[in-house]
Formats: sequence, C-alpha cells, structure tokens
Amino acid sequence: MAEYAGTKRDRPILYYDGECQLCHFWVQFLIRIDRKHRCRLVSLQAADGQTFMLQHGLDPGCLDSVLFWDGSQVSERSDAIISLLTFMPLPWRWFRAIKWFPKAWRDRLYAWVAANRYSWFGKRHQCQLPHDSRN
Repeated sequence: MAEYAGTKRDRPILYYDGECQLCHFWVQFLIRIDRKHRCRLVSLQAADGQTFMLQHGLDPGCLDSVLFWDGSQVSERSDAIISLLTFMPLPWRWFRAIKWFPKAWRDRLYAWVAANRYSWFGKRHQCQLPHDSRN
C-alpha cells in the first residue's frame, strides 16, 4: 500500500474528509498539538485514502466518517476519535474518557454533526493538503 512506504509504516493514520471545513480545522489543530508526529494525516479523497477504503471493504464515495488505522484495525466515527486521542499528548489524551459514554449516543451525535457539517461550516471545492510536512 502506497501510504506505508519507508518509515511511515509504524505510524497510525487518520483518514479525513479533505473537502470539509470542520475536518480541515481539526486537522490543523492536530498538526499543532502532535509535535512528535505520532500520526499521519491522509485525506479520504487522496489516492492513498481511496485505496485504503477499497482494501478494507469501505465505499470510497462515502465520506461521512473519519477513519483511524492503528496498523491492525480500522476505527470509524467516535471510535476513530477515541483511537486518535490515544496517540495525542496530555492533556488531549484525557478526552478519551468519552469512551465511557454509550457508543450509540456517541455515534448518533457524530452522525448528526457529519450530516450537517457542510451546511454549518462549509465545503472546500478541492481537497487542500494540511500544512504539515510529516507525511
């Protein structure tokens, strides 16, 4: 798989909607707080993102969920956020406590925000790469 070339293999990957303004905001935030470059960031619209989705039996046209690959399994929706937080520095890692809320509640909230994110925050006309040179 292309995104695992060289030394990139050992880092988990967050796959996100590169056309979503809300996603772009959070990706830029992650770049600022992840100073040790613990995670890679890949747009779902990028070739690596599309390939990843196909290889894991996911619809590459369905961009309503952030995905997190830890090297062995794929997490989606709120589970992806919790998995990502595992790799973030303190105090951000403490937000993993949301895992104690019922998954159905977390995913319902996630789906509501995902369904409205373009109307609330806007949509980019093209996928803009994050301002990060670590990929």
